[in-house]
Amino acid sequence: MTTRLRERAVIERFKDLVKALFPGSFVWKFHQGPMAGTGFPDLLLILEGSSVYLEAKRFRGRLTSIQEKILYNMKNAGGRCGVLRGGDDQQELILAPWRTDIEYVLDLHDDSKEELMDKIRGFVHDCDPSEQELEDSGVD
Repeated sequence: MTTRLRERAVIERFKDLVKALFPGSFVWKFHQGPMAGTGFPDLLLILEGSSVYLEAKRFRGRLTSIQEKILYNMKNAGGRCGVLRGGDDQQELILAPWRTDIEYVLDLHDDSKEELMDKIRGFVHDCDPSEQELEDSGVD
């Protein structure tokens, strides 16, 4: 049986990876609590001048309707947003621009440093709302 990462471990692995690969980057974990808005993304990534809000999930975790609505509103306002998931095993992280069929699988065991950097840069680029048609969210 494969052990998959919990959401907290997904976030920590991603933060550590980005900091190691891109020393000038910024990754912030938003802490949920009574003063925080429900459904706000878990992370802010600032990489090479671009900001991306990320909702973190376990391997098969789903976005809630409020999370969908917030990501839709962010993207509609010109923001970049995506989903960070744990992979099928503990050595994978998956980045996906929100509402696309694109996925970047980061294999922490087999990918080279350059491959990981290229995948993260590609993800950030593909989150650019000017590169995508924004369809109705389907969320009320």
